[in-house]
Amino acid sequence: MKGKTIALIIVLIAIAGSIYYLESGKASLSAQQPDTLETEGNNQQTQINSNESRQALTPYRQWERSLTAEDRKRIADKEKLYQKVPELAGISGYLNAPEGMKISDFRGKVVLVDFWT
Repeated sequence: MKGKTIALIIVLIAIAGSIYYLESGKASLSAQQPDTLETEGNNQQTQINSNESRQALTPYRQWERSLTAEDRKRIADKEKLYQKVPELAGISGYLNAPEGMKISDFRGKVVLVDFWT
C-alpha cells in the first residue's frame, strides 16, 4: 500500500510540473502578440484599431514588385479564370473588428471566415 501511495504522489507531482511547464509557454507566446488586447470585463480579445493592418500589406507589395514579366502574365491568366472574393454584403458590423474592415484589406494573407449560424 505504501508503494502505491508513493507512486501516486510521484505521478501527481509530474502532472503538476507538466501543467506548470505548459502554462509558462503560453505566457511567452501571448507576449509576442502585441496586436491584440484582452479586455478585463469579458475576457474577449479585441483587435487594436490602428494602421497596423495597412502596414501589414508591405510584404505583399514587396513580393509583388519582385515578380518577373512571365510571373505577371501567369497571374493575369489565373485572374481571368477565378473571381475575386466578394465583399460580405448585408452585414451591419463585425464582433471584435475595427469599423470599415473589408476582406480586400487582407490580400496576401491567410483568412479564416467563420460563419456562425
